[in-house]
Amino acid sequence: MSRSQTFFAELKARNVRKTMAIYFSSALTAIGVTKLLVDVYNIPERIFPVVVTLLLSGVVSAFIFAWFHGKEGGQKFRKREIALHLVVIAFAAFISFRVGSAPSHDLRVQRMGKSIAVLPFKNLSEKKEDEYFSDGITEDILTQLSKISELNVISRTTVMKYKDTQKSLREIGDELGVAAILEGSVRRDGNRVRIVSQLIDAATDKHIWAETYDRELRDIFAIQSEVAQKIGAALKAQLLPAEKQLIEKQATENLEAYGYYLRGRELYYRLTREDNERAADFFRKAVALDSNYALAFSGLADTYAQRVQRFNFPPQWADSSIALSKHAIELDPNIAEPYKSLGLAYYQREWYKQAIEQYEKALSLNPNFASVYANMGELKLWTGHQDETVKLVKKAISLSPGRASFYLMLATAYAELEMDNSAFRWFQKAIELQPSLGQLYVGLGELYLARNEILKARQTLRRAIEKEPGFPLLLSTAGTIELHDRKNEAALALFRKAYDLSEDKREVLLQMAFTLAKTGKPNEAEEFLNKSYAEAQRKIAALSEEGSARYELACIYALRNNLPEALRWLRESITLGSRSYRLTVRDPLLENLHGNPEFNSMMEELRNGKLALRARVEEEEQTQQSKQQ
Repeated sequence: MSRSQTFFAELKARNVRKTMAIYFSSALTAIGVTKLLVDVYNIPERIFPVVVTLLLSGVVSAFIFAWFHGKEGGQKFRKREIALHLVVIAFAAFISFRVGSAPSHDLRVQRMGKSIAVLPFKNLSEKKEDEYFSDGITEDILTQLSKISELNVISRTTVMKYKDTQKSLREIGDELGVAAILEGSVRRDGNRVRIVSQLIDAATDKHIWAETYDRELRDIFAIQSEVAQKIGAALKAQLLPAEKQLIEKQATENLEAYGYYLRGRELYYRLTREDNERAADFFRKAVALDSNYALAFSGLADTYAQRVQRFNFPPQWADSSIALSKHAIELDPNIAEPYKSLGLAYYQREWYKQAIEQYEKALSLNPNFASVYANMGELKLWTGHQDETVKLVKKAISLSPGRASFYLMLATAYAELEMDNSAFRWFQKAIELQPSLGQLYVGLGELYLARNEILKARQTLRRAIEKEPGFPLLLSTAGTIELHDRKNEAALALFRKAYDLSEDKREVLLQMAFTLAKTGKPNEAEEFLNKSYAEAQRKIAALSEEGSARYELACIYALRNNLPEALRWLRESITLGSRSYRLTVRDPLLENLHGNPEFNSMMEELRNGKLALRARVEEEEQTQQSKQQ
């Protein structure tokens, strides 16, 4: 008998095949259960590869066990067997640690060279209410640095979380991926101000530059300009003549107006309705004292645009924001903020091309404006250019790594491109940063719905609604999930709650009409359908460039069985780029089009377009990874 025959005979005698079959079956079950728990309960995704690594290592241990104990009778553990098991365990532990601790390449923010974070300056004034002043100094220095195109400057939103932190500068530098950190303090006493600042090498903790300014308060703008220019020089960042001129320009000569502006800006960033109104009051006081204060007019414009975007005010407030932004630009066409506020207002009016033009102008003046990159990315997302969204939002994240809304936007773009693994990772990162943000669970639920994983979608929304039962968008998304599962009564109940709680009733008119018709209430259904039709026509007449109004008309005509008109409006909505293939192809509101040859052809074109964008993103990411290696 040959050696191979002897070996296989021994395997049979020791029941190795049986043992390995049992092990593989159990391991596959464990992998499936782990994947389910990771997806449903938002367990950190790095747990999954660790479990897989351990189970793969267990294959060797299972073989060793079968070899030494597979024959009938009680075989004792031998030293050689124990040694082999210890080697396997050590190897498995090492590999698991490497796999579990290594971040996914998708989630790493790579930054090298000339980059800086400006930590919140400490308020050393006797009046603790002067906190807004020290925070304002921090942001103004940050804004001045942002005008130097060779510098990467971390945004205010990200650095503010390090206020009063106990972390070391090296830890902060590692988290943000910056080369240098500026820290300091502010003491205001009457008409004098003392600012102490020091620039630290984030990798070595060594001082690069330090300066103390003890001057009259009226010199505050000159101090900010000088600090920015000296830091740029210390980091060997080239300062172009136009950039130097921007940095040295004084926004206002009225210190009281400046104080009101700082208070308004601090309140605006809180993003609550009450604080937005208080911010608007302070901006109004600032412009009343200095009618040429462009930044204050821009701040007021921002508060009006936010009324529409976040707090369901009528769209006329966006028109007021447009007027204020344009006035700010007339006062000072060389600052980025008014172009950003104008872009935001155009976005609320759904005039996307004009919005992008304004955002591009803002970036030409401030190449480190993180929120502008994100806003542009969002516009690209809803106009069918998800490949551009990925690039723009990743740039925004590199400048502001702490904004959960940016990660949500990126996850949504990946979901639209059917790059689901990346989408899930970014959703998880967003949830880790801000688990209370309701929109995250809307996006995650819609991703599960797109994958036709109804149970996971339903569970995601139910858990979110338990935490925030009064959020209309969560309720309407949960209703859409029930609609796809053909549970029309449950869907109607959720849509009614969303309708009753929402200040903007327009969002659920069509869903109400459909579910009312499906549950035997034709008269009420027709009433809502007419309201939805009128609203869609109003948006189109207002020159909306967003595809949702056309899509609503397609659904309305489909429900009324006017298929030619339904197909015409569906084609228009897809042309504007706002449709998700996976959700559109199965949308219950378009059920009368399902099976229609023209509809099928349209869906195939839509899918092919998404796959082409996906291929472009994958190619660019592979190229980027190669450069980093």
